[in-house]
Amino acid sequence: AIQTAVSRPDYYLPSASGVTEKTRLDANMPDICIAYQLHLECGRLINLYDWLQAFVAVIQPEEAESEEEEESGSKRKSGKSSKQEVDTVLHAHFIQAVSELQFLGFIKPTRRKTDHVQRLTWGAC
Repeated sequence: AIQTAVSRPDYYLPSASGVTEKTRLDANMPDICIAYQLHLECGRLINLYDWLQAFVAVIQPEEAESEEEEESGSKRKSGKSSKQEVDTVLHAHFIQAVSELQFLGFIKPTRRKTDHVQRLTWGAC
């Protein structure tokens, strides 16, 4: 039941998303559902930074496209690349979603690589 809830939020929350497709990611989905769908696309170890960037690309697709254009051109005036600057509210949403997935037993931290988490479930059961 938990996997159904996080993989198909429209099954329990009809207003969560207008999309009824099982595999389509939508910014209107709850954060934990987006994080869960992205976690299904990864292997045994998940790099948290890459996962965050994919999460941001789903939530704010227009900003992700503009970042790619800026990277191919030049850096910002401040000298920092736009990749390093993630909205703190969006970052907090991601951290909460990852913490909820850890609480539910889908992932756990690793001792070998501190910037990775280990996936504990397989498939989209």
